[in-house]
Amino acid sequence: MQHFFRFLYPLSFVLSALNLTAQCPSMPTLTFIYQSEIDAFPANYPDCTVFEGDIIIQEQDFGGIINLDSLNQLTEVHGYFQITSNSSLSDLSGLDNLSYVESLDVIQNPGLVSLNGLNNLSSLNHLGMYYNHVLSDLNALENVDTIDLKLTLHGNDKLKTLEGLENLTYVEELVIVWNDSLTSLFSLENLNPGDLKSLELNGNPQLNICHSQPICDYLENSGPATIGNNAPGCNSQQEVEDACLSVSVNEPLTAKSIQVYPNPTTDMVQINIPDPETWRVRIRDITGRVAVPMQPLEHQQLDLSILENGLYFLEFWNTQSWLTKTVVKE
Repeated sequence: MQHFFRFLYPLSFVLSALNLTAQCPSMPTLTFIYQSEIDAFPANYPDCTVFEGDIIIQEQDFGGIINLDSLNQLTEVHGYFQITSNSSLSDLSGLDNLSYVESLDVIQNPGLVSLNGLNNLSSLNHLGMYYNHVLSDLNALENVDTIDLKLTLHGNDKLKTLEGLENLTYVEELVIVWNDSLTSLFSLENLNPGDLKSLELNGNPQLNICHSQPICDYLENSGPATIGNNAPGCNSQQEVEDACLSVSVNEPLTAKSIQVYPNPTTDMVQINIPDPETWRVRIRDITGRVAVPMQPLEHQQLDLSILENGLYFLEFWNTQSWLTKTVVKE
């Protein structure tokens, strides 16, 4: 009997070790082509949270993948993660617990309207968005602060702004090309220009505001850049540098330059601010939650009637600065 237990102990140790390595699939590339494969993932790999290989999600039949809900146990992917050619995928809900991906490419998903589901993502080596023709915003990337190598935004026809990238501080290569509706680079205000090594802004026909401060600083330090085929103001490197120069000689505004009234208010507030057409505004509550997303400051008015009573922060933003005013809704 004693010999039996001596045999049983090392056997149990081996089985335990095997169980740890079997928490995730052992194959180097995990491919999902059917919804049923995604739905079965929690049952097949209930303890798989960190996958060390590559993941490809690409439907085989039209409409074959409709959601990623059953992948919500994943927290990290230490490989290449590609989400491509899924006709019925409208967002990325199901990836809500994902905080790190080595490389993420989202390619040619014709129904993808938003990136909701990536809200917990904070760092990557590479991020690419290609030919997602109805993708309208990047708001779900609000927690991404580091992209170690390259950010590419290519051929996303409905993408108008880069809102959602306000917290991005580090990227080495920035490629923004052939985005038909993109108008400005406003949201890149927190980039560290000293980390940037390469810049390409090309073929964005509505892009006329490229002179965010990090871009200006990067060009001033002779960083390599390819800039062209954009709207006037961003149609060449010289145009961007000229716009940067005009910004640098303007006297910066302060919050005292903005008048918000009546305050307190029950519904509408009037905004008096110099050059209102150059400003955008969003509203946060006292917890820091965005109550009203970034929008142009149209008609110099804001409607607060939909908000609950309380204290709110109005965050005003143009290419030169962020300014904040408080308002009370009663």
